[in-house]
Amino acid sequence: MTRPYTQMSLLERQRVEEGLDRGLSMRRIGELIGRSASTVAREIGRNKTRRTTKALSRRHCAERAGCDVKGLCGDACPHEGRALCSRCAHRQCTNLCARYAFHTTCHRLASPPHVRNGCERRRACRSHGREQQVYDASAADASAKARRSESRSGIDMTPDEAARALGLVKDGLARGLSPYEMTRAYGGELPVSPSTIYRWVDRGYGDAANIELERKVGFKPRKKSAPRRPTAHAGRRAYARFSELPEEARAARAEMDTVVGRKGDGRCVLTLYLAPSHFQFFLLLEEKTEDAVIGAIRQLRKSAGEDLFSRMFPVVVTDNGSEFADERRLARAFTERAGTTRLFYCDVRASEQKGACEKNHSELRQLLPKGSVSFDELVERDMAVCMSHVNSSPRASLCGASPTALFKAMFGEAGRELLDAYGVEEVPGDRLALRPIVLNVERDRRGEGPLRFL
Repeated sequence: MTRPYTQMSLLERQRVEEGLDRGLSMRRIGELIGRSASTVAREIGRNKTRRTTKALSRRHCAERAGCDVKGLCGDACPHEGRALCSRCAHRQCTNLCARYAFHTTCHRLASPPHVRNGCERRRACRSHGREQQVYDASAADASAKARRSESRSGIDMTPDEAARALGLVKDGLARGLSPYEMTRAYGGELPVSPSTIYRWVDRGYGDAANIELERKVGFKPRKKSAPRRPTAHAGRRAYARFSELPEEARAARAEMDTVVGRKGDGRCVLTLYLAPSHFQFFLLLEEKTEDAVIGAIRQLRKSAGEDLFSRMFPVVVTDNGSEFADERRLARAFTERAGTTRLFYCDVRASEQKGACEKNHSELRQLLPKGSVSFDELVERDMAVCMSHVNSSPRASLCGASPTALFKAMFGEAGRELLDAYGVEEVPGDRLALRPIVLNVERDRRGEGPLRFL
C-alpha cells in the first residue's frame, strides 16, 4: 500500500543530514527514511544552506593565475597604477574588480547532491571560497516551515479580485453581518470561507478592524451582584426535572426571556426562541409585568391557532424574572393540561440553561443597542423589522438556511399566515442588515419619525 504523502519531519531531515555526512547516496538515504530518492533530492535542493565562512580572497578568483589588471583604485592608487592589483597589500582587489570570477571546481558542488556534507577538507578547501553549500537539518526544517507559512499569507487573488472581495467585506461589516452571513449573502461574489474573512479582518486588510465584528468584541464580563431570591415555583417545574425529559422533548423546547432598553423605560420586549427552527419572536410589551407577558402569549396563541401553538411550544423554559412568577397563569397560557408539565424554570443565575435564547439576543442588540434607544419609542412594526432581519440571517447550524425559511418549511401554510400576521418577511441577502439604521430606514418609508439613538 502506498504511503500517503506528508511533509518531511525534523527527524527525517536529521537522518538525511547524517546520511550525507556518511557519504551515502540519495537512493540509500531514501530507503532509510522510507522516501523516494527524488524526494530526498528535492529536499536537499530546496533547503540547502549557503554559509559565509571567509571573506573573498584573491586565491578564490578563477583569473588569479594570469591576472594583469592595474589601476583599479584610480587616482587613489598608492602605486599610481603601475603595480598589479593582484599583488597590492593595501586593498583587496576582489571588491573592486569586475573580472572577479568565483572559483568553483569542487567535484562535490559540481555533482549531486551539490552540497559539501561529508567532505573531509570542507573547512580548508579553497575552491568553495566565500559560499559553502551544506545541508543542515535544523536550518532546512526552519526554511521549509517559513516557506509554507509564506505560501499561506496574503490574499490568493489578483489585485482587482482582492479589491472587490475586501470591498464586499467592508460592506458586510457596515451592515453588521457576520463573516458567515457575508458568505451566504454575497454567494459566489465572495469565494472565501468565514475563517478567511476573520483572518483578513484580524490582519487589517482593506482597513477592516476586529472592533467591527460584533461577536468578536461584543462580550464583556458582567458586573457581579448579590444573588436574587429564587422565584417560588413547584418542584416539578425545576430545571432538573426538565433535564429528565426524553432527548426529543428537550430538543423541541422553546426558551423565553425579556429584553429591556434604557433605565426607566416602561416597555420591554418578550422573546420566544423556538429551538428546532432557531426562529425567535420579539413581542413588544407595554410594561414588564406578569399581565403583559400573559397577554402577549395569549395574543400569539389566538393568532397561531391551537394546533400550531401547541406544536411551537411543546415545552417552555424560562428564567426566574418577576414577570414570569405566576406559574399557574403562565402554564395555562401555554395550554398546559392537568397531569402534564410544559413550563420549566432555570436555576437562579444560570442563564446558560437557556443559552440559545441568550445568544440570539446579541443579534437583537445589534439593532437595538443596550442603553442607546428608549424602548418607549418602539412600535409593533419596529418589532416586525427586527424579527424579519434577525430571522433572515443564514445559520451555519442550519446548513446555510435562515430561521424564517425553516419555520415556514416546518409549519407550512399555518406558519406563513402567522408570520404575515406579525409582519415578518424573509429579507434577501442584498438587503439584510443588522444595524440600528435599518429601523429608521423602514420608519422613514412608513412616514414615521426616526428613533433617537445615543
